Amino acid sequence: MKKPFIFLFTLILSAPAWGQHTIEKSPIVISIAEKVITNCLHPDSICYILPIKRNNKNQPVIVLFPLGGTQSDISLFPDRDFYKYKRDVSLLDDIIRVHDRKMFGEGQLLTLNLTGLEDGNYIVLYSSCAFGGLVKIPLVTE
Repeated sequence: MKKPFIFLFTLILSAPAWGQHTIEKSPIVISIAEKVITNCLHPDSICYILPIKRNNKNQPVIVLFPLGGTQSDISLFPDRDFYKYKRDVSLLDDIIRVHDRKMFGEGQLLTLNLTGLEDGNYIVLYSSCAFGGLVKIPLVTE
């Protein structure tokens, strides 16, 4: 009988901490379906638009992408820079904001962390053995 009492006592003491968790801190986690990525067949065209609204700039925002082959990569760029420099890949490397690369055997999804980025339009360059294309992400703070 002592164990339930201790558990209940701990629960009561920690209750105020639960109340401090506000919606501004609640993470936004979006998982892109594999079906979306299978439509990405051309590396120069936008195959999907993913608008994201957050409560504040520091609200955690995570976007998960499926793997599309033996090796898959995602790179995030501000759209103005991407379109300005996309013909010269070496220049794109200098303006990249977020990048992730996974191998098929790792069993993990590709992850983009958009937390703290300025509002604006971003382009995700998705490339893998099977698929490739652009995903546009308009990021807005309400």
